[in-house]
Amino acid sequence: MIFALASAPASAQELPPEIQVDRFMVQVDRQIANGQYVAALRALDRVLELHKAHGVELPESFWMKRAEVGLGAEDYVEAITSATRYLELAGRESEQYGAALELLDRAIALGCTPERMTETLESVRACLAAGADPNGAGGDGRTTLDWAGAREDPAITAALIAAGADLAVAVDMAREAGRVGTGTVFRDCAMCPEMVVVPAGTFAMGSPDTEQGRQSDEGPRHTVSIGSPLAVGVYEVTFAEWEACVRADGCGGYRPRDEGWGRGRHPVINVSWEDAKAYVAWLSEQTGEPYRLLSEAEWEYVARAGSTVARYWEERGSEQCRHANGFDQDLARTDQGRVWMEEEDWANPVPCSDGYAWTAPVGSYQPNPFGLYDILGNVVEWTEDCWNPSYSGAPADGRAWESGECLRRVVRGGSWVGDPGYMRSARRHSLGVGYFDDSVGFRVARTVN
Repeated sequence: MIFALASAPASAQELPPEIQVDRFMVQVDRQIANGQYVAALRALDRVLELHKAHGVELPESFWMKRAEVGLGAEDYVEAITSATRYLELAGRESEQYGAALELLDRAIALGCTPERMTETLESVRACLAAGADPNGAGGDGRTTLDWAGAREDPAITAALIAAGADLAVAVDMAREAGRVGTGTVFRDCAMCPEMVVVPAGTFAMGSPDTEQGRQSDEGPRHTVSIGSPLAVGVYEVTFAEWEACVRADGCGGYRPRDEGWGRGRHPVINVSWEDAKAYVAWLSEQTGEPYRLLSEAEWEYVARAGSTVARYWEERGSEQCRHANGFDQDLARTDQGRVWMEEEDWANPVPCSDGYAWTAPVGSYQPNPFGLYDILGNVVEWTEDCWNPSYSGAPADGRAWESGECLRRVVRGGSWVGDPGYMRSARRHSLGVGYFDDSVGFRVARTVN
């Protein structure tokens, strides 16, 4: 018995880490020879674990071998990242430099097609880092943005657009193929609002407890899935678009005041929820398409456009004047602005000028990654939902919440008088269905067939 114990071979776990690494590398060579690439990748993972846990030096061939195994296992993200790592470490003098470049090119060609590149956020990042074209299109004409829309992950779309994916390219491809896809911009009639197709996706609705300016009605935070693409107004509805409705004997013949700030491409103001509903009903009748207001969940989804911070451009409000029309130094210099700052706790202007004290013509600032302008700022926007003071019991599928205080409806987005606390994707409040004032407007949506 004593002899048996003494002569038993030591397990791999009992061997020094350096010898374990050597054993795994021999095992990898054997698995590659047998075509067992997935198993070889697992063995290389063990080598990495030993390197991190014990500081064992990696074999010189490690990253090249890992790239070859990743390619064989059709794990193109692994092949790209490992080949890139090898090239960075080995340098141009390495004997395998040329082979590594060829391997990287093969991995990009196979793994960075629009369909494969957009499988995960990690694959998007790996392909973009390796120089893949964010505007690439496959043999079927579908662009990376089209595939991103099909993935129902707005973070993928946002990453592509941030890397230079052009919505206009997706539009041209879609038109050539006779399709309406993600990023397609269209009008259903000459005086209809310009619309953009936004991809389906899932997001966390509401704000975390740590968000500056958070209100209690912004929780509990919960997951919402927008199950299919939808078309959303690129801009808030303008006076020109509203007046087209009036000229066509729609919208109750109502001509709202512009307060002397301008009509034309300025957002229509002094409109109630009932007025907004009259406009989308007229638009639906004129076009035969199902126009409507956004649900509150849809509104936050398109406002965030894949972001998880307070505003689609940043957590803090310091860049507000490049992206939105809010309470800025232009408003602060007016008589009304000075009165508000002296008398109201909420009147906190940002230390920059956005060029307009009151409403700005739509599209005056940078759009969000979904191509929407003024989604934060300019005017607050009516949504379809009845008011509820928390998200307890809220629909999780993007539908409008049609129970609660239905004589009050949710408005979103902040306005020309909004400070950074109001200019947040999660900020919400309610107004009566007949209420209107000079900071209230709306944006339209429609179902995509």
